[in-house]
Amino acid sequence: MVINYYYSVLSDWAYFGGERLESLALRYEATLHYKPTRLSEIYARTGGVLLQKRSQQRQDYRVTELSRWSKHLGIPIELFPKHYPADDKLASCAIIAAASSHQSPGRLSNAILRAIWVENRNIASRETLKQIAYGIGLNGDRLLEAADLPETIQQWAANTDEAVATGVFGSPFYLCEGHLFWGQDRLFLLEEVLQGKVKPLAK
Repeated sequence: MVINYYYSVLSDWAYFGGERLESLALRYEATLHYKPTRLSEIYARTGGVLLQKRSQQRQDYRVTELSRWSKHLGIPIELFPKHYPADDKLASCAIIAAASSHQSPGRLSNAILRAIWVENRNIASRETLKQIAYGIGLNGDRLLEAADLPETIQQWAANTDEAVATGVFGSPFYLCEGHLFWGQDRLFLLEEVLQGKVKPLAK
């Protein structure tokens, strides 16, 4: 089976689900395609509202939910990270470059998410991204060179177009066997598809 994973590298909810998603894919021997997207553009095209422009009530409740899920999952999170939001272009393209060369895009993606939501690091910084890459055994200099290539940047835009066409309007989204799931709290439903309990949808 194949899982298409549409998400933003800035997404707190993608952080909560990232390693759990990878574990699911490994457990059921599913192919996992990492597809970083530009969430601000997805929101603009699908009626979403950026966090900073939401009402205070919605912003406050998000923090409450993050705290609840952190305790429920046993996954630490910095509720107010120092470098959020940040420019996500280079980090997104670094993951795309890693995937294109079969260099652990999952490990890189999850390391970048941890950098924001646990370590208070600035993922818009080239030096920070190099350190993250080298920290998981990748050549950070070569990876960022590949991230700067026009075709890599074009793939980021293509991922975003593909996501919108698929029905994505937030982060994270998972597509498997025609079934689309929004949010890390739907991973148990994705698992039912991987288990064969849910029939594929007609394509």
